[in-house]
Amino acid sequence: MSDESPPVYAETRKGNFMENRTQESGVTPMSRVTPWLRSIALVSLAACALAPLRAAAGTNVVLRLDAAQFQSAGSLTIWSDISGNIHDATAGGDPEVILDVQNGLPVVSLDGNDYFVASHSYTTATAFAVAKYDGTTFSGHDGLYGAATGFGSKEQYWSGGDGGTNWGNEAGGGFMSSKYLNGSFTHQALTDPATFNLYSGVDSTPTNFASWAIGTDRGFGGSRAWGGDIAEVIVYDTALSDFDRKGVEVYLDEKWGLGLGLRASYGGGSFNDDPTSLGLLITETRTMVLRLDASRFRSASTSLAAWPDRSGKGHDATASSAPAVVMGEQNDLPVVRLDGSDDFLTVAHSYTTGCAFAVAKYTNTTFNWFDGLYGSGTDSSGSGMYWTGWNGGSHWDNGGAGGFYNAKYLNGALSNTALTDPPAFNLYSGVDTTPNSFTSWSVGRDRSIGGRTWEGDIAELVVYREPLNTFDRKGVEVYLDEKWGLGLNLRTSYGEATFNTDIFALGLELPPGTVMVVR
Repeated sequence: MSDESPPVYAETRKGNFMENRTQESGVTPMSRVTPWLRSIALVSLAACALAPLRAAAGTNVVLRLDAAQFQSAGSLTIWSDISGNIHDATAGGDPEVILDVQNGLPVVSLDGNDYFVASHSYTTATAFAVAKYDGTTFSGHDGLYGAATGFGSKEQYWSGGDGGTNWGNEAGGGFMSSKYLNGSFTHQALTDPATFNLYSGVDSTPTNFASWAIGTDRGFGGSRAWGGDIAEVIVYDTALSDFDRKGVEVYLDEKWGLGLGLRASYGGGSFNDDPTSLGLLITETRTMVLRLDASRFRSASTSLAAWPDRSGKGHDATASSAPAVVMGEQNDLPVVRLDGSDDFLTVAHSYTTGCAFAVAKYTNTTFNWFDGLYGSGTDSSGSGMYWTGWNGGSHWDNGGAGGFYNAKYLNGALSNTALTDPPAFNLYSGVDTTPNSFTSWSVGRDRSIGGRTWEGDIAELVVYREPLNTFDRKGVEVYLDEKWGLGLNLRTSYGEATFNTDIFALGLELPPGTVMVVR
C-alpha cells in the first residue's frame, strides 16, 4: 500500500475554507472599496458560483454581468454571468477589460462595433445598468440592452434615438413607460459623456425571449453597437416595486462611486436597504465536495486500498481490486492506474455534483465498452450518468437525462469527444445546471454497472457542489493544465481577463497564513 500523507484541509475563524469562508473582493484590495461596501462585507462575486440568486418576494436575478469580477486587463470573448444561471454573454467584435476605471474597479470598454449576445432564454422584467456613452448625442440607434431575436418594437428596451439624447420609446417595447436615469423617471439617456450613468427600467408586462443583446440595439449587432464603457448589468425576471428598485439603485450608486447621493435623496425607509434580500450579495463561497489528487502520493503501490479526499469533507474513495500508484508519470507527478478489468473506486458518501474536472488518460483510441470515468454509484439510469464512454467510439454517451448533458468540455473546448491520442492525458470538465445528489459515487467505473471500468490513468478529480460559471470553470482548467503539464496553453488561448486567477478563492490552494489542520 502507498505511503501517502494524511489529508490536509484548511480552517479559518469562519470555519471550513471550502464552504464557509467569507472573503473580500478578488478584484481590488478591501482598502480600495468604499466604506459602505466594507461595512456590509461585500463578498467577491467573481469568486462565487452558486445556485440562481434569489431576491425579495421570490424574484430571481436571471443575468448579472459585473466587470468588477475581472482581475486583469485584456480582450474579452465571453462575459460570464454570475447570477448562477450561466447565461454567459458571447462577444461580437473585440471588447476589452480596462482596470481601475470607475471607483477603482474595472469596466468593459466597447468601441462602437463591439457588443455581446446572451443566447439564453429568460424574462426581463426589471433591469439596471451602470454605463457610459462616449458622445453627447447618439450617433445612431445605438443600444445598451434589448432582445436579440428581432428588430421590432417589442424587442426594444434601451435603444438610443439617432442624433438625440433620449432613448427610443416605441409602443410595445420593454420599459416603454418606466425608464429611470440616475434614479429619476425620464427617457433621457445621455448627460456628460465623461460620466457613468445609472439606468433602470421596469416592465410590468414582461416578455421572455430566447436571446438577449448587451451593448447593441436588439438584433442589429455591430451596426448599432454601444460606444463606451459598461460596468454592470443586472436583470430580474419580475417587476420590482419602487421600494426594491430604489434599493438596487442605492447599492449600485455606492458600489460604483457614482456620487448620486441616492441614499440621502431617497431618505431612510423609502428603499430596500438589504442587498442580500435583493439577490445582490452572496454569503458563501463555492463548495468543493471531492478532490482526489494523485500528486499527493509519496511512494508507488501495486495495491491501493483508499484514495484520500483532499476537499476537507472526508469523502475518501475506497478501492476495489488493486489500482496502482505510479510515480513520476505525468509532469513528474504520480497517477493512479486502473487496469480496465476490475479496478475502480467508490466514494460512499452523499453529496451533489454541480461541476467536475478530471485529468485522465484512456489507453485506447476507442472505448472497449461503456467504460466510465465518473458517475453515480447508486443510480444506473440515465440520470446517474456523467462521464460514460460509448462502446466502440471515441465520444461520451450524452444521454438527455444525465449529468453534464450538452455541457462537457475536452481540453477547454465544448465537445462530446472523450478520447484523442491515447498516450496523452486529457482535461475533462462538466457542468450540470440542475445538479443531483447521490449517496454514493463511482470513480473509474460507469455508475454501478459491472464490467464498465476505466482502463488507464487518473491524475486528479475535482468536484464542486455548484455549477461553476464560465469565469470560474476556465480558472480551474488553467490551473490543472499548468499543474499537470498538459501543454494546452489555456492561459494564452483564453486570454488573461476571461478566467478566475484566484486559486485560493477556487479552493485549489491554501492562502498564505491559513491554519493547517491535519486529520
